[in-house]
Amino acid sequence: MIRSVKHTLKKYLMKDEFPPLWQAQPLPPPQAKLLRPVALLLLYLSLFFLVIGLYKMGIYILQEMSPGAGYTPPLKVVVKIAFSENFLWFLSALMFFLFRFTFPFFFPDESNTIYAITNRRLLIIEHSPRKKTPPKVEQYGPGEVNPPIVNKRGNNIGDVYFAQKSVSLGKDIKGEPFTDLIWTGFLNIANPDEAKEKILEWLTSLQGTEEVVNSELGFALDVPRNWSIKAYGIPADKLDDKFFDMLAGEYLHLDRLFREVGINDKWNVLSMVQKVGASTTTVKYITILVEGALSKKTAVEGKEIFIFESHGTDLTSVIEMDNILQKAYKDALLICQFSNLMIEDRKKKGNFVQIHSSAKPIDINSLNSFVLENQGKIITKDIFYKQIYSYKGKLHLRFTFFCDDKDIYKKFNHTLDDVVKSVRLLEPPEIREIVQPTGETTEEE
Repeated sequence: MIRSVKHTLKKYLMKDEFPPLWQAQPLPPPQAKLLRPVALLLLYLSLFFLVIGLYKMGIYILQEMSPGAGYTPPLKVVVKIAFSENFLWFLSALMFFLFRFTFPFFFPDESNTIYAITNRRLLIIEHSPRKKTPPKVEQYGPGEVNPPIVNKRGNNIGDVYFAQKSVSLGKDIKGEPFTDLIWTGFLNIANPDEAKEKILEWLTSLQGTEEVVNSELGFALDVPRNWSIKAYGIPADKLDDKFFDMLAGEYLHLDRLFREVGINDKWNVLSMVQKVGASTTTVKYITILVEGALSKKTAVEGKEIFIFESHGTDLTSVIEMDNILQKAYKDALLICQFSNLMIEDRKKKGNFVQIHSSAKPIDINSLNSFVLENQGKIITKDIFYKQIYSYKGKLHLRFTFFCDDKDIYKKFNHTLDDVVKSVRLLEPPEIREIVQPTGETTEEE
């Protein structure tokens, strides 16, 4: 049971999210209200009979083992005890006692669940009755939230549904993942209309864009406020995997997501998601990734070497394999690779960036930029994506827009351009830590 909702909730919120706009806990169902006092009574009764059973069984054992009773083989003593009335007293009391502690697993304690609305997301936090089991946290940003629907039971109790999510039901006869849609939200709460109004107020307030600053990498950009935004601090040698890991989670239901960090903490990857529709079995999303790194050496501006050639478009191989073939596919699919950003040309006396052979120059911001449009396939599903690579000096940024619907891709891929256009460099500090794609760090004055 959660002793302090405020104290517990604070552990899950970012710096600018506290205090929350609204918080609550679900009400216990009627059967739990009735059974919990009964279970408590059983606990006291079982303790009483447990003590009596232990006492009576102890007296019985002493009598059987006393010198005056004569010699009795130990096995016979054990059998007599096991079938004695005293042992049944003890066993019955023990069973009632153990039932009291298994009760929460049959009738979950709703006081272990917290619902919250913050200025960034809606939260559902469920704590397990098992202390060693980590809590289950579901979060929904504005890009994943529907206008809320209230389902009332009685005068002032009900559910507030605000999001749909796909659940995996295994695979169909073709071997493809089979999914279904379910609604989720704040269930069995008091004053559901109040929660609905708070969600609507929050969604209405998310107009225009907000500035997101990365002081570590030295740039800022504007992002739509009505998109779901998550920040990640990913090891430098794993940066080229984030795009494929997101595809693995979305389309193959493989959990390879990196640990999320706060938007005000140190991050090098932003994930931006917006819901654009839903079918009977899946929710349609568009996603933008913003990834960045600093190189140790300065890239020569306006010159580049194209080395990556097309080897294929089967994204499933990139996701599922970890071998030389995976490297070949990354060469074919990524506009640039943070693990292989630049090459030194001693004759031309400079360090030149390496980008995909099909990338084209684009005048979109104050950085040197290139664009690549491509598509791939996961099992039988087509994936359409667009990447823009921007660099200047030591800063390298890769922007990716992707979805699995061609019409949606054509309609919304301009949103990537809007984000890239807003990128601006910050004034460099006198001393900055340089984060290498290889994971090395240095300091530069």
